[in-house]
Amino acid sequence: MPVYHIVLFRLKESYEKFDLDSWQTQVEGLVGVIPGLRYVDVGAPLPATAFRAKGFNVSLVAVLDGPDDAPVYAEHPAHVKITEDLRPKLFDEVVVCDMEFKDRS
Repeated sequence: MPVYHIVLFRLKESYEKFDLDSWQTQVEGLVGVIPGLRYVDVGAPLPATAFRAKGFNVSLVAVLDGPDDAPVYAEHPAHVKITEDLRPKLFDEVVVCDMEFKDRS
Protein backbone atom coordinates (compact mmCIF):
# COMPACT_ATOMS: atom_id res chain seq x y z
CA MET A 1 0.00 0.00 0.00
CA PRO A 2 1.18 3.58 -0.62
CA VAL A 3 2.65 5.62 2.23
CA TYR A 4 2.18 9.25 3.23
CA HIS A 5 5.40 10.81 4.53
CA ILE A 6 4.15 13.79 6.56
CA VAL A 7 6.55 16.33 8.05
CA LEU A 8 5.83 19.44 10.11
CA PHE A 9 8.51 22.10 10.47
CA ARG A 10 8.85 25.08 12.80
CA LEU A 11 10.81 27.85 11.05
CA LYS A 12 13.59 29.63 12.89
CA GLU A 13 12.84 33.28 13.56
CA SER A 14 15.99 34.22 11.64
CA TYR A 15 15.41 32.16 8.48
CA GLU A 16 16.10 33.62 5.05
CA LYS A 17 13.26 33.43 2.50
CA PHE A 18 15.81 32.64 -0.22
CA ASP A 19 16.91 29.56 1.72
CA LEU A 20 13.29 28.45 2.24
CA ASP A 21 12.52 28.86 -1.47
CA SER A 22 15.68 26.96 -2.38
CA TRP A 23 14.82 24.17 0.06
CA GLN A 24 11.31 23.86 -1.37
CA THR A 25 12.61 23.71 -4.95
CA GLN A 26 15.15 21.06 -4.01
CA VAL A 27 12.59 18.97 -2.11
CA GLU A 28 10.09 19.09 -4.98
CA GLY A 29 12.94 18.15 -7.35
CA LEU A 30 13.38 14.81 -5.58
CA VAL A 31 10.46 13.34 -7.55
CA GLY A 32 11.97 11.30 -10.37
CA VAL A 33 15.31 11.12 -8.55
CA ILE A 34 14.42 8.94 -5.56
CA PRO A 35 12.95 5.54 -6.43
CA GLY A 36 9.45 5.03 -5.05
CA LEU A 37 8.75 8.75 -4.52
CA ARG A 38 5.54 9.59 -6.38
CA TYR A 39 4.78 13.13 -5.27
CA VAL A 40 5.88 15.91 -2.91
CA ASP A 41 4.06 19.05 -1.86
CA VAL A 42 5.18 21.79 0.55
CA GLY A 43 2.92 24.40 2.08
CA ALA A 44 1.79 26.40 5.08
CA PRO A 45 -1.18 25.82 7.39
CA LEU A 46 -4.48 27.37 6.39
CA PRO A 47 -4.83 30.73 8.18
CA ALA A 48 -8.24 29.76 9.61
CA THR A 49 -6.83 26.67 11.33
CA ALA A 50 -3.15 27.56 11.81
CA PHE A 51 -3.65 27.86 15.57
CA ARG A 52 -4.00 24.07 15.69
CA ALA A 53 -0.52 23.61 14.18
CA LYS A 54 1.08 24.66 17.50
CA GLY A 55 3.68 26.87 15.83
CA PHE A 56 4.62 24.48 13.05
CA ASN A 57 4.41 26.73 10.02
CA VAL A 58 5.67 24.63 7.11
CA SER A 59 4.44 21.19 6.12
CA LEU A 60 5.53 18.59 3.62
CA VAL A 61 3.55 15.65 2.29
CA ALA A 62 5.26 13.05 0.13
CA VAL A 63 3.59 9.99 -1.35
CA LEU A 64 5.73 6.86 -1.58
CA ASP A 65 4.89 3.65 -3.45
CA GLY A 66 5.03 1.52 -0.30
CA PRO A 67 6.48 0.99 3.17
CA ASP A 68 9.79 -0.30 1.83
CA ASP A 69 10.31 3.05 0.09
CA ALA A 70 10.32 5.07 3.35
CA PRO A 71 13.89 4.12 4.32
CA VAL A 72 15.02 4.42 0.67
CA TYR A 73 13.70 8.00 0.65
CA ALA A 74 15.15 8.86 4.08
CA GLU A 75 18.61 7.48 3.24
CA HIS A 76 18.87 8.58 -0.39
CA PRO A 77 21.92 10.85 -0.89
CA ALA A 78 19.82 13.58 -2.55
CA HIS A 79 17.48 13.71 0.46
CA VAL A 80 20.33 13.53 2.96
CA LYS A 81 22.09 16.45 1.23
CA ILE A 82 19.04 18.69 1.52
CA THR A 83 18.55 17.64 5.13
CA GLU A 84 22.14 18.41 6.05
CA ASP A 85 22.56 21.61 4.00
CA LEU A 86 19.40 23.60 4.56
CA ARG A 87 17.34 22.08 7.36
CA PRO A 88 19.64 23.38 10.14
CA LYS A 89 19.49 26.92 8.69
CA LEU A 90 15.71 26.94 8.43
CA PHE A 91 14.02 24.90 11.12
CA ASP A 92 14.05 24.73 14.91
CA GLU A 93 11.89 21.64 15.17
CA VAL A 94 10.74 18.84 12.87
CA VAL A 95 8.11 16.12 13.38
CA VAL A 96 7.85 13.19 10.95
CA CYS A 97 5.13 10.57 10.51
CA ASP A 98 4.96 7.84 7.86
CA MET A 99 1.62 6.07 7.42
CA GLU A 100 0.16 3.57 4.99
CA PHE A 101 -3.09 4.38 3.24
CA LYS A 102 -5.43 2.63 0.87
CA ASP A 103 -4.71 3.48 -2.76
CA ARG A 104 -8.08 4.64 -4.05
CA SER A 105 -6.88 5.59 -7.54
